[in-house]
Amino acid sequence: MNKSNAKNGTKSFAFDSSRTLSIVQQESRLIVTVTPDKDAIDVDADRDYSLIICGNKDKLTYEVSTDLSGNVGLLDGAVFPKPVYSLLGVMPLVSACYLLAVTDRSTVGSLLGKHQVYRVLNVELIPLTQRSTKPQQANEEQLYIEAVKDFLESGSIYYSLTYDLSHTLERQDGLKTKKALPVSDGQLLWQHLDDRFIWNSHMVDKFMPCMSQFGNWVPPIIQGYVYINNDCVIESNSKKKFGFAVVSRRNKKRAGTRYHTRGADNEGNTAAYVETEQILQVFDTNTLTSYVQIRGSIPLLWKQDINLQYEPPIDIDMQKSSPILKLHFEEQVGLYKKQVLVNLVKEKGAEGPLGKAYEQAVQTYNNDRVRYVGFDVYKYCKTSNYEKLSILVEQVQDDFKEMGYFRMEGNQVKRPQLGVFRTNCKDCLDRTNLVQGLFARLSLIEQLKDLGLINNEAELNNSKFITTFRHAWADNGDAISVIYAGTPALKGDVTRTGKRSFQGMIDDGFNAVTRYYINNFQDGIRQDSMDLLLGNCAVPIQKPSRSEQASTFVMFLLAVMSFFGLAAARVRVQMIVIAFVMIFVVITSKILRVKGRHVVNTPQLHRIKQKKL
Repeated sequence: MNKSNAKNGTKSFAFDSSRTLSIVQQESRLIVTVTPDKDAIDVDADRDYSLIICGNKDKLTYEVSTDLSGNVGLLDGAVFPKPVYSLLGVMPLVSACYLLAVTDRSTVGSLLGKHQVYRVLNVELIPLTQRSTKPQQANEEQLYIEAVKDFLESGSIYYSLTYDLSHTLERQDGLKTKKALPVSDGQLLWQHLDDRFIWNSHMVDKFMPCMSQFGNWVPPIIQGYVYINNDCVIESNSKKKFGFAVVSRRNKKRAGTRYHTRGADNEGNTAAYVETEQILQVFDTNTLTSYVQIRGSIPLLWKQDINLQYEPPIDIDMQKSSPILKLHFEEQVGLYKKQVLVNLVKEKGAEGPLGKAYEQAVQTYNNDRVRYVGFDVYKYCKTSNYEKLSILVEQVQDDFKEMGYFRMEGNQVKRPQLGVFRTNCKDCLDRTNLVQGLFARLSLIEQLKDLGLINNEAELNNSKFITTFRHAWADNGDAISVIYAGTPALKGDVTRTGKRSFQGMIDDGFNAVTRYYINNFQDGIRQDSMDLLLGNCAVPIQKPSRSEQASTFVMFLLAVMSFFGLAAARVRVQMIVIAFVMIFVVITSKILRVKGRHVVNTPQLHRIKQKKL
């Protein structure tokens, strides 16, 4: 068992107007105390230990155990034991300030063969302080606590104690060149992170003065998707084993749900922004390759206010969009060099004006490092002819060769990646997943050839590894879709199997209906949970209770339709019932166009205002 070598130390600082937070490192013990309440958390800082939480209705006490299963004798008055693997930070609400502790996790794999990556499965919110509140406030707070737990336990939160998941391999190499790369020590990870992708930076603000002493217990977390497989082979070259990984990092700077967060904000941050990195590692030659793509909402000021319509109207503010687009791409070019913008929205219909506005804004911006490529997937591929994506590949073939991918042998960089594809559709989900999976496969072929693992594309197609690759990218698309829209991706069968299937169409129909329900009746509280975690709320709870109109309205509709369904069974009145239903639907639709936005589930928290342009 490796003992912690952290030095002893004590840090104290103001927590709020009436309390002080003290953190003490004593050999292998970490003691967090909030005064004057005197609530304490004793944590053993050796990673091979677990922390057992035992609580009763009066207070929480903590006991350290070397038994990771949690099978220890409970303290007097204890109710339950739970192991604590990591602390995510502190979140203040109305009645209490809560410490967020990871009490269950799964191991995703060993990135680069030596860095364990974990997926958060369960989080406990442990009250450090307690204030008296009204019953209505307490009930409301419990609703938000459950929403935060649901968000953190959704399977999309990842962390490592020894590897910086916020940076690509190429950015990490740049930090190393500047002698700023974090060594394999979790205590130093916080020093050089890419804050765009760190979701608990706000919650650990109070811990920062002493992070160097107990950073191993407070890891930076990302939201997205991580897949790792270190046992990959191509049967035609079975002597060479290689590692394959996909890491998706979701940007927190305009985080939100599908209809509540569209387009860009005043600072050029876009919704649905995700950086995805595909990593290959050949172990016997110590060679690493990395291929990076990004996705993000169209960087204009546009929105869709939910109102129970299946496709709410798109509202674009072109007058203020040009400087915002400029801000966005100045940052992106600085980060990724050349940008090839692959816009997949429809040329006609509701999406048409949005696509044209984007194209026009890019032309006005007139940057030779930003190239626009429009490709209407529905126009070319119709419902299932996805072989037509080859037309898009031909359009970007020169860009693909020019930008390439990152390659490093040992500590020496052999080639940089000179740009990225920035892909979007309206939601940056289903069509985007298709195209990103296609680009990833094209890059994979080039990487495997350069690494000497295949001689031609046929060897990849005939290998078992192609199934691993397809499933990883399909799962990546599903994970990003669940985060933003609440359901797995549509058209995922094409990414997973390479073709459209009848079962896939059925699944898409089910997911489309589920998305409609979630987006209209659940996304408000999901948006609030993100804003709470990220510190986007000026006041923890602004309103005394959330709207119950949505559930009442849905129950009413179901009851009415059930009644009509039973009545329709009577042949004599069938035509009358059908006519009545049609009239009811028409009248209801007209009402919803006017009053629908008052029925849906919307965010209730007061968000901090952005800077004005």
